[in-house]
Amino acid sequence: MDIEKYISSGILESHVLGIASPDEAREVESFAAKHAEIRKEIEAIRKALDGYAEAHQKTPPAHLKNRILNEIDKLEGKENKSTGKVIEMDARRSATSRWLAAASIALLIFSGTMNVLQYNKLNEANERIAVLQSEKSMLAEQFNTLQANYTQTENALATISNPHNKTVVMKGLEKQPDALASVYWNLLTKETFLIVNNLPEPPSDKQYQLWAIVDGKPVDMGVFDVTDSLQKMKAIESAQAFAVTLEQKGGSAVPTLEQMYVAGNI
Repeated sequence: MDIEKYISSGILESHVLGIASPDEAREVESFAAKHAEIRKEIEAIRKALDGYAEAHQKTPPAHLKNRILNEIDKLEGKENKSTGKVIEMDARRSATSRWLAAASIALLIFSGTMNVLQYNKLNEANERIAVLQSEKSMLAEQFNTLQANYTQTENALATISNPHNKTVVMKGLEKQPDALASVYWNLLTKETFLIVNNLPEPPSDKQYQLWAIVDGKPVDMGVFDVTDSLQKMKAIESAQAFAVTLEQKGGSAVPTLEQMYVAGNI
């Protein structure tokens, strides 16, 4: 018996794949019991198939199984419907045909598995692209916020450091001794800006209001919120002092003197 020729015939692969005929299966098992080379080759084929299965153990799409079964049904249907002349084939040609059939099925499975892998990789790539785009948008938004804050701070510093400004520090009164706010009044443009240094958060229905004292009379300079930003108030031609009172939300026509928090003379 030529063992090498028997191994290369393809019958061992058919046996491992489970597509060998019962007689062939018995023959392989018989030879394997007698020859270590055949046993070794069978074990190598099994390990190769197991290794492939483990390396590609992702679940294939549902249509793949139906595709394989349909292909097998077509092959069997063609064989059953064939009415041509029966030609006897020698064992070697028959084994070769079975090996080609087995190889075709294995190739089909491999092709389907590779399609699944490529599909999964495409999904992963698309998900990664979506994440990167989201991160890019978030970073762009953060950059725009930082840039806006920087511009605002730069403008505030330019306003505060303007040599034509008159700085009026309004200190806390009896109502809130530690309160503090500052007014920057431009003597040329008459623009007025305010910074809250320390004022308690007002109730939801209340709001602070800035007043200019002009010839002993209070003049409304507008309401403001408690923030750390430079806030532009109403312009005033002349003033001798500034003060802040707590009023109803939206402001008042006249100040509530008992709710005065800070004041400062020019």
